Amino acid sequence: MLSRIGFRLVFLIIFFALQASIVRAVPPTISIQGSLAGSDGKALTGVRVWRVQFYDAQTGGHALGSAFNGVFASQPSGRFSIDLTPPAEVLAASGEVWYELAVDSAPTADAVIDPGDVFPNRVAVHSVLFAQRAAQALSADTAAASQQADRATTATNALAVGGVPAANLVTDTELTSRLATRAELAHTHNLNVLAGAVTDAQVPNSITINHAGSADTAYQLQGEAFLMVRTTDNPATNATNLSKTYADAKTRTPYGAALSSSNRIVVIVPPGQYDFGTRALTLDTKYVDVEGLLPDHDKQHLYGTANGANTGVLMQTANSVRIENLYVECTRSDGVANYDNTDPAAYFPNTDLPYTVVRNCRFAGNDPTVWSTRIGVVEYSGTYEDCEGGTYSFGGHGGTASGTFTNCTTGSSGFGSGSGGLASGRFTNCSAGYDSFGGAGGRANGTFRDCRAGTYSFGGNVGGIASGTFTNCSGAGGSFGGAGGTASGTFTNCTGMVNSFGGNGGTASGTFINCTGEESAFGGKGTASGTFINCVGRYSSFGGAVESFGDGSNVASGTFINCTGKNYSFGYDGTASGTFNNCTAEDYAFGYSGTAPGGKFYYCSGGLYSFTTNAGTGTAPVHRYCLKNGAVYP
Repeated sequence: MLSRIGFRLVFLIIFFALQASIVRAVPPTISIQGSLAGSDGKALTGVRVWRVQFYDAQTGGHALGSAFNGVFASQPSGRFSIDLTPPAEVLAASGEVWYELAVDSAPTADAVIDPGDVFPNRVAVHSVLFAQRAAQALSADTAAASQQADRATTATNALAVGGVPAANLVTDTELTSRLATRAELAHTHNLNVLAGAVTDAQVPNSITINHAGSADTAYQLQGEAFLMVRTTDNPATNATNLSKTYADAKTRTPYGAALSSSNRIVVIVPPGQYDFGTRALTLDTKYVDVEGLLPDHDKQHLYGTANGANTGVLMQTANSVRIENLYVECTRSDGVANYDNTDPAAYFPNTDLPYTVVRNCRFAGNDPTVWSTRIGVVEYSGTYEDCEGGTYSFGGHGGTASGTFTNCTTGSSGFGSGSGGLASGRFTNCSAGYDSFGGAGGRANGTFRDCRAGTYSFGGNVGGIASGTFTNCSGAGGSFGGAGGTASGTFTNCTGMVNSFGGNGGTASGTFINCTGEESAFGGKGTASGTFINCVGRYSSFGGAVESFGDGSNVASGTFINCTGKNYSFGYDGTASGTFNNCTAEDYAFGYSGTAPGGKFYYCSGGLYSFTTNAGTGTAPVHRYCLKNGAVYP
């Protein structure tokens, strides 16, 4: 709210749209334009509700007519515009008139006007009333047309800055850089519009809000850059209205220009149920966005059964589309899944649409009959924030997650999982179930920060590769290239469980800093050939193996600094040929029952049977300042 985030109105404009060169009736509207920003200077964007109340005094006084309420979609810069017709009480006022503006100013729009959302100072509107009153006086007598033109010119010149006629004022772009005060900017800008220096359509980021005629119209509000869907108590009708509104939006030219990446239009979806049945809402046009009105995505519920193979409830074929604040569900309960990219899904996009932006959406399906998002060989290369999916979401079951994912959640096998799956994007604070993030034999070669997943994730399982960059991530058993996979990336402050980090027959060849695993981690029952700093494992870690599983193939050939293992660690029943500095283990560690050719041990400590070989058959390693079972060794 205003008091909470330091809301400020960058500029405020009121103008009366009168063409001085043409004799015509004065339009009875005024426009309030401005820009929303927080205390950090960043624009407050999104769909926001507003309220305007007119008063007969700058403070206190009496309200003139009822309050106006509406909604606008602010631009990326935070700019907005509110057009309204003053009530009769305003035009009849004998003295000055002021208005009070309130705007939903929460960091994330919540469609609520709180006391703290009221702009602290009322704004005078006397110049607008002067022009409108002049028009009212003149409109009664058609014979006074010439006088009306004269008085309109008088009204225009009365607003001129420093007495400079409107026709002589500079362009809007020049004004922005040359004029310092709000008053100059407001008045001079308006006169440029009046004199024809720029047209209404050329005023950047202005939004005119109009109620859309009859109840038969598919949308209920419209502006230069948005259409709001008309809703009823009938979910099927709502879905039809949404489809029609989207079709209408595709034909629009916001601000008089063609649709483009910087001149978009948004279809606003109010709270309600939207039943598409076997139909689909297909997003097939660039720069036409679909956005739920409230940040609670479940309030805008789009659902249907889809229509078999290659269909969904929300389909997308166009690139550069933004989807926000929606709950999309495929309710199909019959049929057999093919487990490929033809299976129906709630969200069914074409592959590789890199300019897609999906925010705060929840996708759900009745798997394994249908899926929450399209599965199989599909690439999710866009931007996804605060999104939720089910099993196989966002590139699961052999797909690719190459986009940017922030605060996203999936069920099992999400984010580029499965044989052929690839998690090559940027993942921040994301979570998933088992076999995710390139898991179940896939590849995780992206950037992962503060992510969490279940068993066999992050390139885990046979054939899996974890070659990316992992920071503050956690996985369950067999994760991070574990359970027969390869962990060749960079791992910092990561946590795995049993058989993680290339464990259980895998290879840990990357760089591991401040990481923690459990039994058979860090190449346990396999090969630990990387660099390990301040890492902690349990039994059979760091290239070791439990005795019953030892076959002589376990190798600890990397560099180990300040690492800790338990029994059977660091090359037990195998080869400890690496460099070990200040490492600690329990019994049967550091090459016991195997060989340690070329191994170097400095300030290391082991328990019984460490640093040696069973029955003296191994090769003695190099020891410096080491302890064996509490005593100096050798």
